Amino acid sequence: MDRTSDADLWQAHRIQKDRLVEVARGHLRDQFARHGHSPGELRRLDHVLDPDVLLVGFARRFATYK
Repeated sequence: MDRTSDADLWQAHRIQKDRLVEVARGHLRDQFARHGHSPGELRRLDHVLDPDVLLVGFARRFATYK
C-alpha cells in the first residue's frame, strides 16, 4: 500500500463504491418489482444512493450456537 498513489487508491475506492451502489439499486429494483410497483417508480430507483455521499451500513451476524 505504501507504493500506491493517493490517486490510484481513490480511483479503486470509487470503482468499488460505484459497484456497491449499482448492486444495491438492483436489489431495490427487484424488491420493488416483486411488490408490484409501477415502471415509473422503478425508474426513480436509478437515482437513489448517491455515490458522492458517505454511505454507512449496518449488519448483524446471526449466530446459530446461541
